[in-house]
Amino acid sequence: PPAPPPFEGAPLPCPWRDRLGPQAPSPPSLRTPIVFLSQDGVQAARAAERAVSLGFSRVALLEGGLDAYEATLGLEPHLTYINRDALALLLERSGGGGGSSSPRVVLIDLRRHDERALFGSIPGSMHLPVDQWPLALQKSPEEFSRLFHFPKPQDSDITILQCRTCKRATWAAQVAADAGLTCIVYRQGVFGWRLDSNVKAYASYEPGDPPPDPENFQVDHIDVDSAEAELRTLEL
Repeated sequence: PPAPPPFEGAPLPCPWRDRLGPQAPSPPSLRTPIVFLSQDGVQAARAAERAVSLGFSRVALLEGGLDAYEATLGLEPHLTYINRDALALLLERSGGGGGSSSPRVVLIDLRRHDERALFGSIPGSMHLPVDQWPLALQKSPEEFSRLFHFPKPQDSDITILQCRTCKRATWAAQVAADAGLTCIVYRQGVFGWRLDSNVKAYASYEPGDPPPDPENFQVDHIDVDSAEAELRTLEL
């Protein structure tokens, strides 16, 4: 039988194009397959439940959200990763990152403003939210500095990307590689830093959700021998 008209008998609480913009495609019919995605799967589950209540009959969601999916992807073999102790030792030797060492070590925090404000940041890290990263790479050095308040990374720099774990940083490193800039990904992210009680470990959450309580941990210490060995391997 022919599909029913879009939203027949199931009016949405807001007009389709008012929410998604004038360039949005036509709204789905009640028999259109719809897959809901969110970072941890919670908001997607709520949206799927609401869609079913409105009469949509072909609704699915990604169990565990994008976090669960991304965890199955593994690390990208063509990118370079650095572990916590090696990064900490490198920052210590360079004066904390973002300084005048040669080559200059630049640690860029790609998390959202709220994450950085609520849960702290690795000392010496510069801030550039990941959603602004692709456009930032296209800016001139002068415009970049004006917008983000630190010098634009250059090929001569050691540029290290970090986020809560390493998912956003891995994606950003791939984008940078496409733009001709080589970046290193900090593998454990702030979740695995645990060298400073002011840099808190926390679970993933989405904008608009209540932020999670930080996780308790004992402050750890750098394994200098393994850090030095890794830096030698990375030729840093």
